[in-house]
Amino acid sequence: MSPLERGFAREREAARVLGGRRIPRAYGRSAPDLEPLTLPSGETIICEVKHRARLPRLLSEALEQAARYLPSATPVAVVSERHGAALAVLALRDFARLVGLVSLAVPKARKAKQRPSQMVMELDQ
Repeated sequence: MSPLERGFAREREAARVLGGRRIPRAYGRSAPDLEPLTLPSGETIICEVKHRARLPRLLSEALEQAARYLPSATPVAVVSERHGAALAVLALRDFARLVGLVSLAVPKARKAKQRPSQMVMELDQ
């Protein structure tokens, strides 16, 4: 599997876990990886999926450390860089559960009448 195919597979996985849809697009085309998701709270989120062979050890070690403190709790790592915003890192399935998204089978994508390179995506604001 090529790196591009692995990235697409992760996008499909994220769509399944979050109960959303992946946006098919041509390589290099600027568009979100998943359609915007509306949470039960009414808040809308937009996801960008990134896949790497290995994430920084800091992230996995922080999650493991949090899990050791209270195994029955959901581990969250809060990380930041100098002058940057703090980020919360947690397992995707835990995120979906915490924000009230139900993991559903993703409906099959509709056949496009245009090639992906000709498609234009519009986001409702």
